[in-house]
Amino acid sequence: MGFNEFLSSIFGNKSTRDMKEIKPWVEKIKAAYPEIEKLDNDALRAKTEELKKYIHESATAERAKVEELKASIETLELEDREEVFAQIDKTEKEILEKYEKALDEVLPVAFSIVKATAKRFTENEEIVVTATDFDRQLAATKDFVRIEGDKAIYQNHWVAGGNDTLWNMVHYDVQLFGGVVLHKGKIAEMATGEGKTLVATLPVFLNALTGNGVHVVTVNDYLAKRDSEWMGPLYMFHGLSVDCIDRHQPNSDARRQAYLADITFGTNNEFGFDYLRDNMAISPKDLVQRQHNYAIVDEVDSVLIDDARTPLIISGPVPKGDDQLFEQLRPLVERLVEAQKVLATKYLSEAKKLIASNDKKEVEEGFLALYRSHKALPKNKALIKFLSEQGIKAGMLKTEEIYMEQNNKRMHEVTDPLYFVIDEKLNSVDLTDKGVDLITGNSEDPTLFVLPDIAGQLSELENLNLTNEQLLEKKDELLTNSITPIQQFSYTQGKNSTDSAMIIDAMDILYTNDVDGFCIVSSDSDFTRLVSRLRESGKMVIGMGENKTPEPFRKACDKFTILENLMSEQNPGTTKNETSHDKRSKEKIEDAIIKMIIENQDINKPTGLGEVGSRLVSLYPDFDVRSYGYNMLSKFLEEFTRIQMVKHGNIVSVTLREDQDLKENIDSYVVQIVKKAGKAGVELSTLGNKMYEKYKDFKIRDYGYSQFNQYVKSLKHVRVEQEGTILKAVYKG
Repeated sequence: MGFNEFLSSIFGNKSTRDMKEIKPWVEKIKAAYPEIEKLDNDALRAKTEELKKYIHESATAERAKVEELKASIETLELEDREEVFAQIDKTEKEILEKYEKALDEVLPVAFSIVKATAKRFTENEEIVVTATDFDRQLAATKDFVRIEGDKAIYQNHWVAGGNDTLWNMVHYDVQLFGGVVLHKGKIAEMATGEGKTLVATLPVFLNALTGNGVHVVTVNDYLAKRDSEWMGPLYMFHGLSVDCIDRHQPNSDARRQAYLADITFGTNNEFGFDYLRDNMAISPKDLVQRQHNYAIVDEVDSVLIDDARTPLIISGPVPKGDDQLFEQLRPLVERLVEAQKVLATKYLSEAKKLIASNDKKEVEEGFLALYRSHKALPKNKALIKFLSEQGIKAGMLKTEEIYMEQNNKRMHEVTDPLYFVIDEKLNSVDLTDKGVDLITGNSEDPTLFVLPDIAGQLSELENLNLTNEQLLEKKDELLTNSITPIQQFSYTQGKNSTDSAMIIDAMDILYTNDVDGFCIVSSDSDFTRLVSRLRESGKMVIGMGENKTPEPFRKACDKFTILENLMSEQNPGTTKNETSHDKRSKEKIEDAIIKMIIENQDINKPTGLGEVGSRLVSLYPDFDVRSYGYNMLSKFLEEFTRIQMVKHGNIVSVTLREDQDLKENIDSYVVQIVKKAGKAGVELSTLGNKMYEKYKDFKIRDYGYSQFNQYVKSLKHVRVEQEGTILKAVYKG
């Protein structure tokens, strides 16, 4: 045995000694917790105020002495003040020592309060307490607390890091252990997932009770903002104010107020730069930080070792250019994005509640809210997680099919409440009228983000009495301020190269040839912006396309002609019902649709109109309802005799058309046979034979079932039981 091993066997190693020092504190916390857990919500909060008062009163005499010494300074000569300042420093140090002793005394109770609060947020969706002035101030700015009469109601979920977060954590013994370690000014090393953020709530809460402020230092601004939002409600519930310096500009009043909060989150760089700036301040009013009290540093090895190798350097102001458009627009765009985040989170929260309902109408509304949340922020992690649950994404896609019918005719119902719409397929973001109003309403320029009608303004120029030179100058000025082609058409990258070539050719003709106008044939919206640009240049644009051509392209043209109408003019004898498809092909399509309905009914799934369309195209790649003389699938399906469309709210389903009277007679006949058989029941094979004897034309497929036992199971007073390999129908009353 070596010398070190010998000493360790006698005195123990460092880890063992630390365990012996901290473990008694954990036992004290566990002993205090049962009494704290018994308290009601108001009593729990009152206990926090009681601890604050106890800590504050532990140094009452010393604080009075400091105030007295500070008041006497102005009456003393300069040479006598140094001694008084020394006494003040000494007394303030004594105050901190008294506070530290008081904090150790109340530690078990304070930690128990935090644990009990965390548990109540985990077990209750809402916590009701008697409202205080602090609660009323919170309710004005935070969405997780509301006021009803003299009560404040705290919810157990709130937005943190842009996601709606449900509180579901309670402190374990190992986390209580870590909390004591941090309070004692030591380093607690924990692996990812062990709850470092939750551990910090214990010493942060305890040390914030002094009112001298606590700093929580993180390595990046996302963590600082997220943790302040994630853990903040736990502190705010007990009347402690929380802020994050990374949300406010340096040297601003807002940042100064953030440092006055009981708990202040921020990054190491921002804390460091504020400290440097304070040391360079000329006047006390320029200071932002107050006296340092207690700080917890997340990722301490990175902050104090790795990042500390790079010095913080404050340079002089950098002169801005003449036009800092980015700086002007950034706050407006940030405000727009933040508003969209709140809206997307709200719709997601509503969707979760409504989809869980048993009311079909509420479920439909829930999927609409979910689809809106998807159109608002498709990369939202909380949304992606919810969509991964069984049946959720399928339900949203059905809703999407409804609003995408007839070339997105009803899509505006989805997008109008949003501030902007993200299209992942086109990699585009479209600002809605609501978004424009939000931005322009907070801008000095009411036309900001509103594209001018260049074509209209060019037309107005023709009516003015201008010389040719003045007219050309005005036109050049307008066209210079319009959107350039390279900005408009960069989105065509990756699409059909013919589209790009056509755009380039059109712009080349525009600038190098003297033409009066253009004729563009297209049945989609790819060339809408090209048409707008050509019209801005004063050229007439005639558009041609199929009946399915989107409305934006049609409106962009001076004149638009539907190709089907031209074909009808060329063949005036053609009628709606005359098609190149024979009756047999329609029967095949009807049979295919019936097969889809039966397959879905076997798994209790409705058959949506959108699903029918997409599956028909998969079966018959050349399928197009216009070939049959229709421009809508729903109108085409009305021609069939064996299927029908049923509308439930906003959802259109395709079902089998039943002879209701015959169906009721058959159902009644089956139930009577089973009822007469009594408890013994009747074998399904026997039951089927009797049915086919009475109803010769009975076909199980006509009623939406592929197997007879599934039909029997659907009957209200009959159940199917299995005895070995034999299936029986038994009357259940």
